[in-house]
Amino acid sequence: MADKLLQDVYRKIEREKVLINGARAMRQSTDNAAVQQRLDNQIRESQRNLSYLEGRYGELQNMVITSGVGDMHVNDGGAQAFL
Repeated sequence: MADKLLQDVYRKIEREKVLINGARAMRQSTDNAAVQQRLDNQIRESQRNLSYLEGRYGELQNMVITSGVGDMHVNDGGAQAFL
């Protein structure tokens, strides 16, 4: 389940990156100030979304790692993890 959630967040991160790159390319291709302003707003919003998603992705990775530590057990004097 955690893997699916990580994959979903990762897909959203990649989507936001594509949106940012597309908006930047469009902004460079136009001289229309109104369009540039709208694209600037879209870029800022996508950057906020990206920042949030990257933070969330890191949290989820930490949760997976932490839950993996909980699955460790001592066997013949050595620790082994079952991830």
